[in-house]
Amino acid sequence: MRRTQTNRYTSVYAILAGFALTGSMAAYADTQVTTTTTRSTTSPVSTTTTYVLSPSSSYIVVDPITGVAKGTYNTVTHLVNGSPLSSGYVIVDESTRAMVAMVDQYGNIVDVAVAPANQTLLLSIDSRRKDLEAQIAEAQAKGRLAAAQAELMRQELAAVTPYEPSSSSVVTYSRAIQMGSGLNSVSSRLVPITEKTYSNVIAPQFVTVDGHLTLADDLTFRKIQLTRRIEDEYAFGHITKDQLLQFKSDLTALSAREAGYRSGASISATGAKVMTDDLNSLQSKLESAVAVR
Repeated sequence: MRRTQTNRYTSVYAILAGFALTGSMAAYADTQVTTTTTRSTTSPVSTTTTYVLSPSSSYIVVDPITGVAKGTYNTVTHLVNGSPLSSGYVIVDESTRAMVAMVDQYGNIVDVAVAPANQTLLLSIDSRRKDLEAQIAEAQAKGRLAAAQAELMRQELAAVTPYEPSSSSVVTYSRAIQMGSGLNSVSSRLVPITEKTYSNVIAPQFVTVDGHLTLADDLTFRKIQLTRRIEDEYAFGHITKDQLLQFKSDLTALSAREAGYRSGASISATGAKVMTDDLNSLQSKLESAVAVR
C-alpha cells in the first residue's frame, strides 16, 4: 500500500510545537503490511503483523526508554551500523519523525499499531501510575497542591489503563507508549512541587499527534515543554488569563517564524540558533511573570 505524501511537514511541526499535542502529520510512507509466522527454538510459534520498510525511505533506530538514536537502519542489509537489530528498539521514519515499528522478541519488525506491549512495559507503566497517584495525594495533603491542580493531574492519570494480568484484552505497543507519554507529562508537573525526580517509563520526546507516535526533535520538544509550563502556571494561578493568552500568542508567532527555517522535519543551523534564542527569551519572560506574582 502506498500513501502519497505532500509537503505538509513544515506546517505540522509549527502546529505541534505551538500547541503541545495537537497537529497533523502523515505517519507512514511507501509501506506494506504483511503477516508472517516466526518459529523460535526456545519459544512457541508466533504470528505477527510485520511492518515492511520502504527502501526509498530512511529510518533511524531508537531506544524507546532513553530516546537515544542507535543509528540508521539499512533496509538492504537489515543492519544498524553493521549490527543486527536488538529486541525492544523502535524504528522511526526519519522524514516524518513518526514511530512506525518496533523489534519484537523474535527479531521481527512489527507495526506498533498492532504489536502487543510486553508485560514488563505494562507493569512499569502501572507501577508509575500508582506512584504518581500517591505523590499527588501526599502533595495535596501537605498543602503543596491545590484541589483543582490535583484534579487536573488525576484526570490525566485516568487516561492510563490499569494493568490487569488476567484481562484478555490486548494493549498495543503504540497504546502503551502513549500511556507512558501521559505519565511523563504528569511527572514533569510534579517535579517542582514534590522536588522528586522520576525516571522515564518511555522517552519524553515521544509525543502523540493525531493518534500517531512522533519523535519530537529538540526544538519541538522544548516548545512542547514550554507550552505545558505556561498552561500549568495559569492553572496554578501564577499568571493571569491575559498573560496566558499573550504567551500562547508569542508561541504561535515563534512557530510561524520557525516554519521559514524548516524543510520538512529538518531545520537549518541558522534557524535552530534563532529559535533557541527566541525560546530562551520567552522562557525568561515567563520566569519573570511568575516571580512577580
